[in-house]
Amino acid sequence: MPKASETRMAAPRGWMRQALVVAQVAVALVMMILSGLFLESIRAARRSDPGYRVDHILTMGFDPRIAQYDLDATRAFYRRLIGRVEALPGVRAAALGQHIPLGVSSSATEIAIAGYDASPNRRTISVGSSIAGERYFDVLGIPILRGRAFTARDTASAPPVAIVNDAMAAKYWPSREAIGSTITIQSSPPVTAQVVGVARVSKTRDISEPPQPFLYLPLAQQRQTTMVLFVHTDADPAAMAGAVRGEVRALDPNLPIYDVRTLASHFEQQALLGVRLVAQVVTAVGLVGLGLSVLGLYAVVAYAVSQRTREIGIRMAVGASAGRVLGMVLRQGLTLTAIGIGIGLLLTLALSTVLRELVDGVNPRDPAIYALGTAVLLSIALAATYVPARRASSIDPQAALRAE
Repeated sequence: MPKASETRMAAPRGWMRQALVVAQVAVALVMMILSGLFLESIRAARRSDPGYRVDHILTMGFDPRIAQYDLDATRAFYRRLIGRVEALPGVRAAALGQHIPLGVSSSATEIAIAGYDASPNRRTISVGSSIAGERYFDVLGIPILRGRAFTARDTASAPPVAIVNDAMAAKYWPSREAIGSTITIQSSPPVTAQVVGVARVSKTRDISEPPQPFLYLPLAQQRQTTMVLFVHTDADPAAMAGAVRGEVRALDPNLPIYDVRTLASHFEQQALLGVRLVAQVVTAVGLVGLGLSVLGLYAVVAYAVSQRTREIGIRMAVGASAGRVLGMVLRQGLTLTAIGIGIGLLLTLALSTVLRELVDGVNPRDPAIYALGTAVLLSIALAATYVPARRASSIDPQAALRAE
């Protein structure tokens, strides 16, 4: 009677163990495929075109106000710095910009456009913006599609001008040419500037962002003092850092320099930070899930072997080979794994519509990633099942028959 009772209670517990293992395998597969998709998304982002030159660019930041420079002194410092840096051997050109593209800081400007109604409740619109010096577009390799770039003629006393990107031109001047049109910058007092150029779209805030309207304003016509120096070099830009620092020290040894790095390293560290962080978290969770599923699978199969020791002994005593016993136990573990893999694949396919928004530039149903994740999980599950299966195939029939 006690043994019958134990049998009745063991069945549901065994079923629950197996269901838990199946669930763990399914979750582990989902996380492994997600990890693969995000890792592929990082590779796709590295290959993507941000719309500006990444290689052979050295950057460093300045804020002359820290050294008590006024606006005129700041402008004079920047003019001398550009001249000295461009005279260095190995430097092709140098320019100033307000922000590093895809960096942590960005700006927006409130403007009004003649002939464009923003909305019934607003008369102005907010667009992403940056202040740029001469040769900025040349140094960063951003083509001017129509019109012109900023020049030395765009001084503080000259008529105010602006450059828009082609996404802004298409949105706010859909049926006419943006060049020659005017925008009113909502400053104090408001300033009306003429659009003199249309630049190609480049990524400014996020590597996966769709084309966004963007506005460029000339440095000489703004009161901005905190700027970033962009140096286009022939060779490794990092090797030019010392020489450029030397020119800054020659102008003012007390002026702080900050955030010295290559644009390529910035792109790798900052522009890919979000997707890389998500990939790392998903990968870590996936590895934990994989470990739990492997331990659970091993425990279930090992427990089943321990409960069936006498049965296995009888099978071997009547002629079952060690290979047949090995296959029998392996089949139990791999059946649970196959069910978990099937559920995991269905769950991941169901999530693919959501994943499309998260893994830019990657097919969320990429068969290669699904196949690789399945193969890895199946291989590890096979190894986890083989250990107790091997132990079962080496059971001594006589010892098993004597055991109760």
